[in-house]
Amino acid sequence: MKYLFLFLLLPLTSQAQDTARLKTPLFDNWSFQKGTRPDPRKWDAVHPPHTWNKFDLSDDEPGYYRGPAWYRCILNWDNLPQKERAFIYFEAAFQHAEVWVNGKQAGSHKGGYTAFCLDITELVSRQSDTILVRLDNSPDPLIPPLKGGVNFYGGLFRDVWLLQTSGVHIDLLDHGGPGVYITTPEIDIERGTVEIRGTLVNHNGHTTRKRLRAHILDASGKEMVGTQKGINIPPGQTAFRLNLA
Repeated sequence: MKYLFLFLLLPLTSQAQDTARLKTPLFDNWSFQKGTRPDPRKWDAVHPPHTWNKFDLSDDEPGYYRGPAWYRCILNWDNLPQKERAFIYFEAAFQHAEVWVNGKQAGSHKGGYTAFCLDITELVSRQSDTILVRLDNSPDPLIPPLKGGVNFYGGLFRDVWLLQTSGVHIDLLDHGGPGVYITTPEIDIERGTVEIRGTLVNHNGHTTRKRLRAHILDASGKEMVGTQKGINIPPGQTAFRLNLA
């Protein structure tokens, strides 16, 4: 069986590497405590992925804690490469999350099994920043799953990342997704059509020209088909679409 690989590039017309996303895992400098309000004397060191129900037996046990809890991360920028925009990306946080950066609210999310991303560019000092996350795994009739053989383990039970981009980038706030959608409107045994769409975000304050390039490679890395398109991106958001056949 031969496998196909599709690559979408968003290079600057002058220097492609300037637009690459930087993805840094936030595994260290985390601490945790249960309770309605954080107590500065009660932080315990943890390393996500983490759940506070690890040693609880089941959802029906009296000791199974369902309620609010807090995570704190000290983000040190020493030796970190830096780009214009900064985002924090949670692969999952069970199940009602509120996030603050340096005491200012960055955003919230409901849903314990879905990823979400928040823009923290204007909230970070890029020296030493404090990220505070309040989670609550209390029963909530508006947040699935509601019941049915699932343990409601509270916590940051998947990875957390710092994402950085240039001033023009593919949308990172698209419901926790990668911001690019690939479909095959027409396909048969001999040929097919690939459609790529998404949204570009321009924070530069002026129209910027970019060139979109997409390539389909076979299993050996050989390009089978490719396309490119120049696009002027005004400040704000601009939808894009590419087609390969």
